[in-house]
Amino acid sequence: LRLNQRPFAARVVASVIDFILCGIVAIVPLVTAFNMVGGATMTSVSDLASVGFSTVAITGVLALSLLFSWAYHVLIPLKLIPGKTPGKYLINLEIVMVDGSPATLQALSIRWAFLTVCETLCTFASALLIQYVTLLFGETVGNAYTFAGALVTAISAWMVWHNKPQRRALHDLLAGTWVYTGS
Repeated sequence: LRLNQRPFAARVVASVIDFILCGIVAIVPLVTAFNMVGGATMTSVSDLASVGFSTVAITGVLALSLLFSWAYHVLIPLKLIPGKTPGKYLINLEIVMVDGSPATLQALSIRWAFLTVCETLCTFASALLIQYVTLLFGETVGNAYTFAGALVTAISAWMVWHNKPQRRALHDLLAGTWVYTGS
């Protein structure tokens, strides 16, 4: 069992690095779609709809973005840099199972799904997805979606800050993982 957990600040820095790098990776399908239909004049998902992209095509582009995000948060720590996203690698953090064994595909996928859907996408990382939700369901639903994500993110951050010595966020609790000083 590994005992050395990194402080809150290390996890925040690693998360910011991952947020930026994953954002760059995940936006590739959207930038490609924008370039296909007009490039510089495209600023939102609704612009794709206005130039003839169907709801199915827009959903496909967003699904590809999610797939790229999943690859970043699951395949990289599973196969390329065991237990580490690029941000965690740079800060020397490692994602492991609670018993200290390497993180599994299932655990990394659960972590990613909760982190992405409930924390990142709902809150602020994807203004484009929020625009899409707003387009489909109206501004009230889009605002509620954003608020719910912000609340879940705040709860997770509080848990990492105050829940010593465990420092497990909601996505860690659901996936059965911990974040430790890397080996």
